Amino acid sequence: MNIAMGLTGIIMPIIYGKFIDNVVYEKSIDSLITYIIIFLSINLFSIVISYLLSQIRVNIEAKSGFSLCTDVLRHLHKISLLDLENENSSYLSQRIKNDARDIISFCLSIIASVILNIVSLSISFAYTIKIDYRISILILIIAMLYIVAYKIFKKPLYKASVELRENQSRYFANINNQISHAKFIKSHSVEEVFFSILNKSFSVLYKKLVNSQKLTNLYNASIMLLSVAIKLVLFVIGGNNILNGKMTIGTFFILSSYLDKAVGSLMFFASLGESYQVNLASHNRIKELLDKPCVISEGVDLSEINIIDIENINFKYNEKLIINDFSYSFNKGNVYWIKGNNGAGKSTLISLILGLYEEKYEGNILYDCKDIRFLNMNSIRKNLIGFVEQNPTLIEDTIINNVTFSLNYDVDALNNYIKLVGLENFIHSEEGKLNQVINENSTNISGGEKQKLSIIRELIKNPSLLIFDEPTSSMDKESKIEFYKYIQELKTGRIVIVISHDNEINEIADYIINMNPEIDKNLNYT
Repeated sequence: MNIAMGLTGIIMPIIYGKFIDNVVYEKSIDSLITYIIIFLSINLFSIVISYLLSQIRVNIEAKSGFSLCTDVLRHLHKISLLDLENENSSYLSQRIKNDARDIISFCLSIIASVILNIVSLSISFAYTIKIDYRISILILIIAMLYIVAYKIFKKPLYKASVELRENQSRYFANINNQISHAKFIKSHSVEEVFFSILNKSFSVLYKKLVNSQKLTNLYNASIMLLSVAIKLVLFVIGGNNILNGKMTIGTFFILSSYLDKAVGSLMFFASLGESYQVNLASHNRIKELLDKPCVISEGVDLSEINIIDIENINFKYNEKLIINDFSYSFNKGNVYWIKGNNGAGKSTLISLILGLYEEKYEGNILYDCKDIRFLNMNSIRKNLIGFVEQNPTLIEDTIINNVTFSLNYDVDALNNYIKLVGLENFIHSEEGKLNQVINENSTNISGGEKQKLSIIRELIKNPSLLIFDEPTSSMDKESKIEFYKYIQELKTGRIVIVISHDNEINEIADYIINMNPEIDKNLNYT
């Protein structure tokens, strides 16, 4: 749209000026009709082009913004999980979304706008030289003053923009927390606590907003003051020439229009300095995320896992020792029960076995005598490991897509797993139940159904390593019996690890790992 309007704006002053001179001096009907036809043709063409270019821009902006956000998210998936967990997810999502949008919008608008304003400034400058060189000299002087103003405000504008964007992201993250923690807020009646946090973040944001706007207004005011100076000179020189018969009214109009365009172009380049500093802040914030070091996961792949050896593992979290000098071997064909008090390190041990805390531990973790640091753990987790979390995540999609992730699956195996976890009545409660869409927070199914679906999702992969975190917490007695019976069958040809507080698992466990350090002063755990 800017391109079409810009091109039209460059041509129209001449048409308007000639039209005025024709009406005032020549008074020719034929010329009048000609100018009207030219005017209509140019503007209709401009409207059509503006529409087409606007549609193209929307498509490019949407796809480019999505692509940039996706690239950032893909990179964040490759950094250390511990580093990512230390970030505020709401703040980070707002930061990525806003910065990506601003960068794409700036880049798309800047190319065409710079070209158009260079052309407009050049034509305006050339025309003013032709009419009166004194005005052209004034334009050059004003341009240099614009540069001086930009140099003065450059660093303060950048600093204010960075601070404003940081606090905007944090403020909107706090708004998001009001929604995402709604259950906790209502359960504990702590609305005022959360609103106090929100008020504090707004107070900081408000100060940064006022400061940023103050600098922007001062910068714009200095630029506008310079543009007023140019207009005053035009009125003096142009008015005097008209009174002395050296300039027609139409020529004065053309000169005034092109001078407006010259001023507009100079103001554009002046505001470009401000916009550049603002969007440079967004660019640097995105770059900061993309510069986070990746965890390399492009090593050797495996076709199966027969044995997992853990050798003298030490792991700290925020300088707190969680696991100390732990060693153990997990062999195919066995069920391992990991027990212990909350905070004893059960879940941490599983995360280490899964290779989620790369380079953050001391010691060695080996799959079939191969150090996981040199294995393609992304591929191994996808194809060879099934992990059922205590609080599983289901995506906003159909039940069948949640348990298969849209991959090919064996229908008979799926039905067997449905029966195994006791979901037959749920799945067969209505026709097409597998195509029911689970909502964003999985509130249209029960907690037990959610956990059982996640168990099916991992079983259908037929993995070499199966890990369950409190798998029976939502099962009734009959479902537990069936599940434990199937665990005994599952252990053939695979390693099965179960974290549980349910002592009934003792009946099927081949080995027990007690993570309570007080059980063994030497922290042997077994």
